[in-house]
Amino acid sequence: MKKRISIAILPQPTEVSCGPTCLQAIYDYYNEEVLLRQIIEEIPAFEPGGGTLAVQLACHALKKGYRATIYTYNLLMFDPIWFRPPAPHPAPAD
Repeated sequence: MKKRISIAILPQPTEVSCGPTCLQAIYDYYNEEVLLRQIIEEIPAFEPGGGTLAVQLACHALKKGYRATIYTYNLLMFDPIWFRPPAPHPAPAD
């Protein structure tokens, strides 16, 4: 059975502030009072054109003690070396 939760989302102050606006709604749901303008100021904007990256939103939440999982649909947006197995470490010298 699916459970529905009620989340109040404020109007976006700009056309590129959807990420911080959604994050503020999550904080509000968990009774944490954080002003939307504070979140916008604390999360670096993507250049050029504004907007935020999911990783920046997740880092903001992690710093406040939340858990965050990011799913990507485009691996080209991430550094491909992150997905390579680690290089073997050399044996310690005697």
